[in-house]
Amino acid sequence: MLYSIFIFAKLQTDRALIPRIQLNVALSDPADFEGGGTYFEEIDSTIVLQQGEMIVHLGALKHSGVSITSGIRHILVAFMTCNWN
Repeated sequence: MLYSIFIFAKLQTDRALIPRIQLNVALSDPADFEGGGTYFEEIDSTIVLQQGEMIVHLGALKHSGVSITSGIRHILVAFMTCNWN
Protein backbone atom coordinates (compact mmCIF):
# COMPACT_ATOMS: atom_id res chain seq x y z
CA MET A 1 0.00 0.00 0.00
CA LEU A 2 1.18 3.53 -0.69
CA TYR A 3 -0.01 6.49 1.36
CA SER A 4 1.26 9.91 0.36
CA ILE A 5 -1.34 11.67 2.49
CA PHE A 6 -3.70 9.55 4.55
CA ILE A 7 -6.54 10.82 6.67
CA PHE A 8 -6.75 9.16 10.10
CA ALA A 9 -8.96 6.12 9.53
CA LYS A 10 -11.84 5.15 11.78
CA LEU A 11 -11.18 2.42 14.30
CA GLN A 12 -11.88 -0.89 12.64
CA THR A 13 -11.84 -4.61 13.26
CA ASP A 14 -11.65 -7.51 10.89
CA ARG A 15 -15.21 -8.81 10.74
CA ALA A 16 -14.33 -12.10 9.08
CA LEU A 17 -16.31 -15.19 10.13
CA ILE A 18 -13.03 -17.06 10.59
CA PRO A 19 -10.46 -15.34 12.88
CA ARG A 20 -7.62 -13.73 10.96
CA ILE A 21 -4.17 -12.51 11.85
CA GLN A 22 -2.96 -9.28 10.26
CA LEU A 23 0.64 -8.27 9.76
CA ASN A 24 2.08 -4.91 8.76
CA VAL A 25 5.67 -4.58 7.55
CA ALA A 26 7.37 -1.18 7.32
CA LEU A 27 9.12 -0.91 3.95
CA SER A 28 10.03 2.79 4.13
CA ASP A 29 12.68 4.47 6.25
CA PRO A 30 10.87 6.66 8.83
CA ALA A 31 13.04 9.59 7.62
CA ASP A 32 11.08 9.45 4.31
CA PHE A 33 7.77 10.56 5.89
CA GLU A 34 6.22 12.25 8.92
CA GLY A 35 3.32 10.87 10.94
CA GLY A 36 2.00 7.38 10.37
CA GLY A 37 1.80 4.29 12.50
CA THR A 38 -1.02 2.06 13.67
CA TYR A 39 -3.18 3.05 16.64
CA PHE A 40 -4.53 0.28 18.89
CA GLU A 41 -7.47 1.13 21.15
CA GLU A 42 -6.72 -1.75 23.57
CA ILE A 43 -3.40 -0.18 24.63
CA ASP A 44 -4.35 3.42 23.72
CA SER A 45 -1.07 3.72 21.83
CA THR A 46 0.30 4.20 18.34
CA ILE A 47 2.92 1.73 17.17
CA VAL A 48 5.48 3.26 14.79
CA LEU A 49 7.73 0.72 13.08
CA GLN A 50 11.28 1.16 11.85
CA GLN A 51 12.13 0.01 8.32
CA GLY A 52 12.01 -3.79 8.18
CA GLU A 53 10.07 -4.19 11.42
CA MET A 54 6.74 -6.01 11.54
CA ILE A 55 3.73 -6.03 13.83
CA VAL A 56 1.35 -8.99 13.99
CA HIS A 57 -2.08 -8.79 15.62
CA LEU A 58 -5.50 -10.37 15.61
CA GLY A 59 -7.83 -8.65 13.18
CA ALA A 60 -10.45 -8.46 15.94
CA LEU A 61 -8.41 -5.80 17.78
CA LYS A 62 -9.74 -2.28 17.16
CA HIS A 63 -7.06 -0.42 15.21
CA SER A 64 -6.62 2.40 12.70
CA GLY A 65 -4.02 4.01 10.50
CA VAL A 66 -2.53 7.34 11.61
CA SER A 67 -2.22 10.26 9.19
CA ILE A 68 0.90 10.71 7.07
CA THR A 69 1.57 14.46 7.22
CA SER A 70 4.36 14.57 4.64
CA GLY A 71 6.45 12.28 2.46
CA ILE A 72 5.66 8.79 1.23
CA ARG A 73 5.25 5.65 3.35
CA HIS A 74 5.36 2.16 1.88
CA ILE A 75 3.94 -0.75 3.90
CA LEU A 76 3.10 -4.37 3.24
CA VAL A 77 -0.12 -5.66 4.79
CA ALA A 78 -1.08 -9.34 4.82
CA PHE A 79 -3.95 -11.32 6.33
CA MET A 80 -3.76 -14.95 7.43
CA THR A 81 -6.80 -17.06 8.19
CA CYS A 82 -6.66 -19.16 11.34
CA ASN A 83 -8.59 -22.30 12.10
CA TRP A 84 -8.63 -22.70 15.88
CA ASN A 85 -10.25 -26.17 15.83
